[in-house]
Amino acid sequence: SKAVVKRYAQGESIIMLGDEPRGVFGLADGGLRVSIAPAEMEPVFAYFFQPGSWFGEVPAITGRPHLI
Repeated sequence: SKAVVKRYAQGESIIMLGDEPRGVFGLADGGLRVSIAPAEMEPVFAYFFQPGSWFGEVPAITGRPHLI
């Protein structure tokens, strides 16, 4: 009952490095790429998620900003 369904456009950022915690996210449809790189460089490391994946739990638990 507390879930909010939100759609994002392809290439749109959901979370950026240093963002404050906003809860736990679940991927219901589509795909998700997590890229790690300085702003002036191309991504140097990436994860790919499929529906059923969850993320954002560490900041939600610790109350600290996002590390990736």
